[in-house]
Amino acid sequence: KLAQLRDGTSLDGATRTALGTMYEQVRGLIDLSSSFLMTTSADHGLLNTSAFKPFDVAALVQSRIAFAKGSATERDVTVETNITSATRAQVIGDEDRLRLVFDNLISNAIKYSTPNSRVVISYAHEKTMHAFSVQDSGIGIPKDEIASIFGGFKRASNAIHSGVTGTGFGLYIAKRIVDFHNG
Repeated sequence: KLAQLRDGTSLDGATRTALGTMYEQVRGLIDLSSSFLMTTSADHGLLNTSAFKPFDVAALVQSRIAFAKGSATERDVTVETNITSATRAQVIGDEDRLRLVFDNLISNAIKYSTPNSRVVISYAHEKTMHAFSVQDSGIGIPKDEIASIFGGFKRASNAIHSGVTGTGFGLYIAKRIVDFHNG
C-alpha cells in the first residue's frame, strides 16, 4: 500500500519523498527478515538458486548509492564512485539479496564515518570477475577482531562504544549472501 500511496497523483513532492523513504525502509526490514531466514536455511543446506537471474549489478549499486545519499548528507559525508550510467556489470544472481549486501556495506560506511569525510565505492572488472569495494575513513575494525566480525550478532569493540546503533548481524548476512553467490 505504501507504493500505491507514494505513486498517488495528488501528493506534493515532500510527501511523495517521505513515502518513498518509508517504502524503502519497510522493504529493507522485510529483506533483513527474509535474509535472516535465508542464512538459517544456508546453515542447514536448504538454499537453492531458483531466484538467480541475469541483471546489471552496476545499476543496482548505483540505485543503492542514490538511496544512501540522504543519509550521507545528514551525516556530512561525501559519497564518491567511479560507477557511471555507462558502467555495465552483468551477473547471474539474486538481485534482492545482493541489494541487501550493498545497502549494508554502504550504510555501514556512512554510519561509521566522521563528518566531513568521504565514502568511495569503486568498481573494477578483471577477466570474469566483477569487483566492488566500499571504502571509508571511519573507525575501522581492530585487526584482532577482523576474523570474527562476520559471525552472527558480532560487533567490533570500537563500534559498540561508538554510540552508533547496530545489531552485529549485517556483515554476517552480507558475507553469507556473497558466499552463496560464490563471491
